[in-house]
Amino acid sequence: MLHGYCPPHRFLPYLSWSEIDALPDKSNTVIVLPAGSIEQHGPHLPCLVDSIIAAGVIGHALARLPAAVPAFALPPITYGKSDEHLHFPGTMTIEGPTLLATVTEIGESVYRAHQVFKWVFQRRATNKRSFLHSCSGRLSACARSSSSNSVRAIRLQAASSRPLSE
Repeated sequence: MLHGYCPPHRFLPYLSWSEIDALPDKSNTVIVLPAGSIEQHGPHLPCLVDSIIAAGVIGHALARLPAAVPAFALPPITYGKSDEHLHFPGTMTIEGPTLLATVTEIGESVYRAHQVFKWVFQRRATNKRSFLHSCSGRLSACARSSSSNSVRAIRLQAASSRPLSE
């Protein structure tokens, strides 16, 4: 059950390539990448809590959308830059440039392979706002260098549906 909290019909990897190719309104299709981390949150919570919350928020939001709204989730990224938690057992971290490259390349891949133009990266932790700005800037630059329509990177405040900017 890879889709977790996401409704199966809203989980992009469950579609075949021909189903993705046949999406009727790709220019308005939204692809969401939930992201969290594996780090401590006190002795009472699992280290995966950020990732669980990110995937749960997105899954429950997608479940409430009308069927006519073309929106899909990708599998969550569960590794983040968590250097500040390294002294706690169970914390797993990757370097900032690695995380930025991973998210950017996933966004570029979604755009190239699916010609999907609306991209939402939802990050659970509120202290990672500069990361979202960097990622959004890279994807926007990628889109400007493309001969097709542009990717629209939407930065979201953690656990909120309110855009910080577009």
